[in-house]
Parts: sequence; structure tokens; C-alpha cells
Amino acid sequence: MDTSNPSVHSEIILEFVKFRVEVAMYTIIVEKISIDSFQVTVEGKACTQHLVTVHQDYAARLTHGKVSTETLVEKSFEFLLDREPNTSILRTFDLKVISQYFSEYETEIAKYLIK
Repeated sequence: MDTSNPSVHSEIILEFVKFRVEVAMYTIIVEKISIDSFQVTVEGKACTQHLVTVHQDYAARLTHGKVSTETLVEKSFEFLLDREPNTSILRTFDLKVISQYFSEYETEIAKYLIK
């Protein structure tokens, strides 16, 4: 790489950032439908919608009352999207089901909640 020419160096970095954003960028929209139901829209290469149920006792156990259930749902989708594309996520599920597919979910979600 020719580091004596700053414009060449800037172009290379810019191209890397553009690629990364296109590959890893999702928009997660969480809408509360009822006390324990949420409509989640994930916008990426494909747009998907998911209906998620979260029982309050389970949410309290995972969050220790420090964040809202909406935030828990959003961060749970970040967790899932780090492991699979949005098109592979179940369209309707109870949040507890995640740990049946990803055994590390209940311990790892704490890290996502402090991000």
C-alpha cells in the first residue's frame, strides 16, 4: 500500500467501511402490542416481521429490572443477528425459545444489555 499518497489510503479505508455496513447493518424496530407481546421488524437486505412473546417473570430474570422489556427484545434480536440472518429467525416465538437454539443466550444477553 502506498502510504505516501493519503488519498489512496483514504479510498481503501472508505471501501472497507462501505462493505462492512452493507453486510452487517440491520434496523430493528420493536413495537409493544400488549404487556407481553411485541411486533419486531428487521430491515436489512430483506425485511422480516416477527411476533415475540415475553413473559414478565422471564424478562425480570434476564434484566434484573434494569432495562425495559422492549430493550430486552431489541438486544435479543441483536444477539440473534450476530448468529444468523433475519430471514432465518422464527416469525413467531416466545423469547425463552432462543436458549433452546443457542444455549449461551441467557448468559450472553447480559453483555448485550450493557452495550
